[in-house]
Amino acid sequence: MFKRKLRLCGQVLLLIVFLGGCWDANEPDKMVYVQGLGIDYQDGKYHLYLQLMDFSTLAKVDSPGQSSGEGVSEIGFASGVSFDDAIFKLYKISQRRIHFGHLNSIFLTKDALNQNGLQEVADLFDRFFLTHYRMWIYSTEDSPEDILSIDPPLQMSPYFSRLANPEESFEQASYIRPIDMRETIILNNEPPYEIFIPYVRRNIGRWKKDEKSKEMGIIDGVSIIFNDKYQGSLTGEDAAGLKWIAKEFNRMGITLKTGEDSTAGLTVKKRKVRIEPVNINGEPQFDIHIKVKAVINKLNRYENIEELAISAEKKIAAEVKRTYLSALKLNSDIYRLSGILYRKHFSVWKKIQKTEKYR
Repeated sequence: MFKRKLRLCGQVLLLIVFLGGCWDANEPDKMVYVQGLGIDYQDGKYHLYLQLMDFSTLAKVDSPGQSSGEGVSEIGFASGVSFDDAIFKLYKISQRRIHFGHLNSIFLTKDALNQNGLQEVADLFDRFFLTHYRMWIYSTEDSPEDILSIDPPLQMSPYFSRLANPEESFEQASYIRPIDMRETIILNNEPPYEIFIPYVRRNIGRWKKDEKSKEMGIIDGVSIIFNDKYQGSLTGEDAAGLKWIAKEFNRMGITLKTGEDSTAGLTVKKRKVRIEPVNINGEPQFDIHIKVKAVINKLNRYENIEELAISAEKKIAAEVKRTYLSALKLNSDIYRLSGILYRKHFSVWKKIQKTEKYR
């Protein structure tokens, strides 16, 4: 009887030992969480800016749109001769353990991109087990600190901002398609090795609070990266044609001038694109076929539907052409025409690649 009790006690103690597997776990309330990361390169050093997220602002109180606190984010800064060096300097000055599992926005300046910053970021976070591939990549010519310091309206958490959740805004107006870390890595290893990163800038004056203008972060075009080097940026109307060719599209509005004081408004809800190489035996050219279906939202006066369709067709064609010509000035194949040639007529692509270095 005594031996049986002793054996039973031994088994219980053994179970207790195995149940103690979480002793080295980090307590969530004793860590700080990174929401955004800004990267610049100045005077031979990488400058890193960390945006720390306050989870308490995610909980709404009293009424929708109101958060539980005024201060929604804080910015940490460190610099180093390498990306890793700057991160470990941030570890030294942090008051709590830094957790990167919630990082979802990365902003790189032109100088950082020219220093192979995109590849360094991709290499580091691709191996870092805490991060994920759903991190949105942006470029900017503003200070990363200024971009990360912008507070969303209505005292919302930065987690709900346009730049932290670009897909929501893209579904409503498909201007520039967001790109995440996973797609960045794929495009950087696939001919023609050209990546188009959404270009972000500060916008002042479009929104106001208590009669005072507020800063907002907006996507205003794309920055072009080729072979890990910054080629330049297309912004505003120069980037308008991208939405008609981009892989993903949900809907977009078109405003047409129908007279001196009259306009028509259309909403494009469906779009199909087909690009075909032609004149393969000579110099390659491409036919771009775009088919859209639109709903008429506004008419100031009676208009012939066919004339409206022709006006919309001309506007779309003009935007596509303007973006293409603007990209040529940056030596960029903005519509990835060489990629289509690479897949459909590889021998022709290979010949041109050798003689003209066509991408």
